[in-house]
Amino acid sequence: MARLVIDGLAARLRQGGALRPELLAPARILALLLLWFGWPVSVPEPFVPLLPVFDMIGSPAAVRAVIRAAALVGAAGLLFDVRPRDASVLLGAAVAAKLLSCRPTYYNNEVFVAAFFLMIGLDTRGLRPPLLRAQLVLLYTGAGLNKLLDPDWRSGQFFEVWTTLEHHTAYLQWKTHLAPMRLSWLFSWATILTELSLAALFCLPRATRPALLLGVAFHSTLVLFAGATFGFFYFALLAAYLALADEITPRVRALATGFIALVGATLTHRMEVTWATYVLAALAPALAALALRRRRVIPEASESVATEH
Repeated sequence: MARLVIDGLAARLRQGGALRPELLAPARILALLLLWFGWPVSVPEPFVPLLPVFDMIGSPAAVRAVIRAAALVGAAGLLFDVRPRDASVLLGAAVAAKLLSCRPTYYNNEVFVAAFFLMIGLDTRGLRPPLLRAQLVLLYTGAGLNKLLDPDWRSGQFFEVWTTLEHHTAYLQWKTHLAPMRLSWLFSWATILTELSLAALFCLPRATRPALLLGVAFHSTLVLFAGATFGFFYFALLAAYLALADEITPRVRALATGFIALVGATLTHRMEVTWATYVLAALAPALAALALRRRRVIPEASESVATEH
């Protein structure tokens, strides 16, 4: 992966700032959502940074102003197609700088957002960008192994406590029909196996289609069950999936981009899920299956073309 990043930087200097349409669309929609929810305005001053360098490069107000300006310039470059590859790297660097400069506002979902923009901006290997694919493999491998090695996840205890604390009424009613901890154990292992399966599928370029369908179904189910998009995580994942779905038509890509924007528009400015979000999340797997269905070749047309040649 380090070699891919180095090659991307070298190619970046040679090729200029152009970005392919299949990568530009998802990057644009995620940048638009960051602006819609006021992410640049929410950037705090550096405080207990993860990297001490942020305490030594100037006043906290100046550092915050630079990060905000970089985020706004990067988002504008993506939205108006002005050196979008550079803009994607700039926006990703701004999100990363915000995370590293303020420990109390470090959120895992924004780590993936930063990685998404950086991978999009640095990738120059054609369709199905390998840097973004590698990031997804790393994400699901880490998530799956973290749960697999946790005794509370393996036993279902974590799921049991979480649903109780969240007062998940429907789940608390469902589990009364089974033996104690049985439903929590099933949900826990379903989550672990799904994440590890996604890691394995994204390792194989030929398995991209089932990986995307499984991923959309899995994360949309989490949104429906938890009543939360986990910050920008749901949108960043859908954008990453869209960037890997190179076989869909431009019209379907435009519809998928609009769908992601529509889901984001249903949330409140506090990222709270509304009833419309539930409806759209429930439709997401079906729409993904429709968009990723294989194109059928008409036998008669194929034979006629063959005979003409």
